[in-house]
Formats: sequence, C-alpha cells, structure tokens
Amino acid sequence: MCKITINVDDREKEEVQKILSEAGISMSGAVRMYFDAIRKEGDIPKSIDPFYDPENLKRIRKSADEMERGLGEVHQLIQA
Repeated sequence: MCKITINVDDREKEEVQKILSEAGISMSGAVRMYFDAIRKEGDIPKSIDPFYDPENLKRIRKSADEMERGLGEVHQLIQA
C-alpha cells in the first residue's frame, strides 16, 4: 500500500470531513471509494466529470435544440 499526500483548502477539508464523519466514512475511505469508482467506470465518475455538470448539460440541450430548429451552424472538426 502507498501513501498519497494532497493539498486542499483548509475550509473545504473541514466541510468534507464533517460530511464524511456524519456518514461514518474516513477521508482515506472516501479517497479509496473514489479510486474504486474510477477503476470500475474506467473513467472519471459521471457525477464528478464536469461534462455532466447540470449547467453544462443545460447548455448542450439548448444548443441541440437550436440545431434542430435550424438556428445553429455546423462546423467541421479539426483533427489534431
């Protein structure tokens, strides 16, 4: 087993630690749960991935609606 050190804002750590404590989960346990979720999904968990942020999804739905109504402009993808 290895040891991981991270830097986080003191207030954020305290807030998260309180939430985890109320759930009976240690900080280490929460990090292990996050690692397990990444391994199982083979990706960043959807609830954390910024793509799935409600505001981003709202913007995507709006753009898709505009495209369906013929109000958008189609662009070719640029291959890197």
